[in-house]
Amino acid sequence: MQQAVDYLDVDVAYLLGMILARRSFETRGEVRTLRIQFPFRLEVMTTLPGSSLALNRERELRLLLDEVRRRVNELLEVNVDVQPLSHQIVLQATFTKNTISTPPSRYVWHSDANRASGTHRSRCSRRKMRKSPASETGLYGPVVGWLQRCLSDRHPRSRVIVEDSHRWPVSRVIRKLGIQAAFPQAEHWDIRVDVVGFVLGRASNRIVLVECKAGPPTLMNVCQLLGYGLVVKPSLAILVSPEPPSDSLAELLRVHGRYDILEYAKGRRLRIAQWHRERGEVIAASVLPPGEYF
Repeated sequence: MQQAVDYLDVDVAYLLGMILARRSFETRGEVRTLRIQFPFRLEVMTTLPGSSLALNRERELRLLLDEVRRRVNELLEVNVDVQPLSHQIVLQATFTKNTISTPPSRYVWHSDANRASGTHRSRCSRRKMRKSPASETGLYGPVVGWLQRCLSDRHPRSRVIVEDSHRWPVSRVIRKLGIQAAFPQAEHWDIRVDVVGFVLGRASNRIVLVECKAGPPTLMNVCQLLGYGLVVKPSLAILVSPEPPSDSLAELLRVHGRYDILEYAKGRRLRIAQWHRERGEVIAASVLPPGEYF
């Protein structure tokens, strides 16, 4: 357990203890399903003697569920479904094997009906905990091809270069291509984006960033790409997934109209687009914000 100290902060330790106390963990091939149960036992919520603080049971339970859901989403980078049942509320997260267990640094879970244990096999760090799911890495090649065609059609008189850059910082990709002069600040772009495109013209040079996600895009994914956009100021930033946006992100954008959260520079907003695996291209009608394309 001492070897896990570098990874476990207070929040993770609390969440781990809660999961071990009341949870189920199922494995089917490469797919893992984590279910955390919240039974309705908090019928009585009292304050300390002499305190005038009023407790709202429903609000407190909602805040607890939201916090746990957020933390699981943060650790596993997957959507967490809320399932209200007659005597309990269940949070369920489904993810692939490589999301939290990647050799040689990994947690190996052993579970039965009554207990679970996490065995740490080597020193673990946050950087080594996650590995891109196979379904995500499978998107990189097709997205590179699509972006190459898209940018070449749009800028026929310019030199277009598109790279699978998920393994290296953008600064290293630019240095490898020998195009540092086109992007003077590139040496400081210590970010890793899945696919990067360059449009080198006589009058100006452009850069395009693309993040690929295997599951439904979440607000966390949007924030990740926004951060890259604030640093690089690309002419275009795209979040691509074969799945439509998560329910919470879709509601925030479509119902509440919060497309302002997609802006990373004046007049520039990142696009969220659904990927068509068979055709190997973005589904035009799926692009958010509506009416915007590439």
